[in-house]
Amino acid sequence: MRRIRLGTRGSRLALWQTAWVEASLRAKIPEAEIEQVVIRVESDRRPEVPITAMASRGVFTRDIEVALLDGEIDAAVHSLKDLPSEDAPGLSVAATSPREDPRDALLSVDGAQLHELAADAVVGTSSLRRAALLREARPGLDIEPIRGNIDTRIRKLRAGDYAAIVMAAAALNRLDASVPAQLLPVDPWVPAVAQGIIGVQARTDDAEVVAMFAMISNEEAMLCASVERAFLRSLGGGCSVPVGGYAALRDGTVELTGFVGSPDGRRILRLSEHAPVASAAALGPRVARALTQQGADAILEQLRSMAPLLRAE
Repeated sequence: MRRIRLGTRGSRLALWQTAWVEASLRAKIPEAEIEQVVIRVESDRRPEVPITAMASRGVFTRDIEVALLDGEIDAAVHSLKDLPSEDAPGLSVAATSPREDPRDALLSVDGAQLHELAADAVVGTSSLRRAALLREARPGLDIEPIRGNIDTRIRKLRAGDYAAIVMAAAALNRLDASVPAQLLPVDPWVPAVAQGIIGVQARTDDAEVVAMFAMISNEEAMLCASVERAFLRSLGGGCSVPVGGYAALRDGTVELTGFVGSPDGRRILRLSEHAPVASAAALGPRVARALTQQGADAILEQLRSMAPLLRAE
C-alpha cells in the first residue's frame, strides 16, 4: 500500500483534525502508512491582516490545494467551512467527519452573556457574518477584528483586549478549551456553511485515495454540507462574506436555513425551506434565489465593490 500524505495547516486545531482523520483511516485500514505534511497558508503568513482585507480565494486553503494538485500531498484536511464552495478544478471533497456542535460561542473572561455585556463593549471577530449578527442583536457593541489561532484569540481575551470574542463551538470542544462560553442558538444565529465539519479533499482522478476516504465519510454530514455549500455557491459567496447556512436532516427531510446580512447589522435576511432527501440537491439554489429576490444580491454586491471592513460606519 502506498504512503498517504495528508496536507494540513500547522495550528493546534488543524493538527487535531488531521490526527482525527488519520486515526479514522487507520481504524479502517490498520496497515496504512500515513504522513502528515504541514503547509503554511496565506492567513498564516499574514497573521495581523484582517481576513476580509485579503483578496485572494481560499486564504486558509489555497496553498494546500496547490500542493494537492501538484502531487506533493495525496489528500488535504480542512475545516470545511474554510473551503471555497466552488471546488477547485480537479479536486473534490472525498470525506466528511460527523458534525460537531455547529453553533457559534460567545467567550468572555467572567462568563457574561451577550445581553449582559456593556452597551459599548469591545467584541472580537474576523467574520462579517458574526459581525452582522452581533450588531443585529446588540447595535451599540464595538465590533473589532481579531486574528490568530484559537489559543492566540483566547490569550487576547484574557489579556483584556476584548470584553468578549465569538468563535466556533466545535473548535472549543475539539481543543477542550476551558473558557466560559455562551452557545448561540442556530435560530437566529445561523452558523457558517459547513461549520463543525472536517473535510478531506482529494484529486478527483486519484481513485485509490477517493475510495479509501469514502470509508470514513459520514453520510449525513456530507449531505448537509453539500446542501449548504450549494446554497453559498449559488449566492457567489466565499468564507469571508456575511452569509450563513445550516441544513439539518430529520425523518427523511432536509431543512435549510439561509442567512445574509449587511456587516452593519441594518439589513438582515433569513429564510428556511425543506425538501425530501431525494431532491435535496435543489434546495440550496432555491433558498439562494429566494434570498436574492429579497435583496441578498445588493448586500453582497456592495461588499464586492469595496474592501469590506468589519467596522460599521
